[in-house]
Amino acid sequence: DYIDTMLKFYGDALENIGTSIAVADDGYIICGQLTEITRSNGNYIESSIKRPGIIKTGFDGNIIWQKYFGNGLPGSAAKVIVLDDGSIVCTGQVTDTIISQSDIFVVHLNSDGTGVVLPKIYKTAGNQLSNDILKAGDGFLILGTTDVLRTPLTETTGNKAGKKDLITIRVNNNLEQIDSLKPWGFPDNDAGAVIKADPDGGYIVAGTTERYLSMGNKNDIFIARINTDGNVTEYSIIGTSSNEYARDMEVLNDGYLIAGTKGSETEKQSAYIVKVPKDIMADPIVQDNPVKDISWSVK
Repeated sequence: DYIDTMLKFYGDALENIGTSIAVADDGYIICGQLTEITRSNGNYIESSIKRPGIIKTGFDGNIIWQKYFGNGLPGSAAKVIVLDDGSIVCTGQVTDTIISQSDIFVVHLNSDGTGVVLPKIYKTAGNQLSNDILKAGDGFLILGTTDVLRTPLTETTGNKAGKKDLITIRVNNNLEQIDSLKPWGFPDNDAGAVIKADPDGGYIVAGTTERYLSMGNKNDIFIARINTDGNVTEYSIIGTSSNEYARDMEVLNDGYLIAGTKGSETEKQSAYIVKVPKDIMADPIVQDNPVKDISWSVK
């Protein structure tokens, strides 16, 4: 059968990276890291900066509008969603080049690209990165990471300074932060990749942890339940191989389907699918899909 296809490229002369896409009533919303270029003397590139940005296209792929965010700071947008009213919410991070610190930002736009409320940058100690966002009651829940030291530091608790902890941030509809950051994780790197509403209440997160790094496991996939206050209440580490990376998740009637990658960028990689029952402590069903002679990863 004939399949109608469309291939479009977006961006100027330098690097542009797409990280998330959402479907609107009248087209597509793409976010990522867009290079803003300043030219002089015709086509001479005088300066450039990699900034968080959003592109809106029609269903034909042609650009309707493009905008940069982050108060002129370098950074990247991580996730974009379209709400029931057609407005757009996007989260990511920007870096203060004076103190070399990254902070999470959120923007809320109408479908025409105009602002609903002023964009917010949440400045806290250390470096914070954003991975996902969802509508949660009278506001939004942001999933991200922080590298701030957290004590007590034992084999199973705390966070070493400079390592990653999963964090959640609750904000209201005006994008004002409701309470403090809620960090969770083990002493080495832990990062959530995706957060979804859980049909049984609260939220469900899938991510990657180095919990068993001292035992030889480089990275393992984890799944965790989070209550409406943003606190982790239950978790399970899959750990069926030595190097797993969670990328996305769907909530099913009888559990959770996690897609990811097996193997690091320096190894041969393959797709990795895990189905976790509603009882996340029960044994998962794992499907490892190696492709012979090809190394590829799931995004």
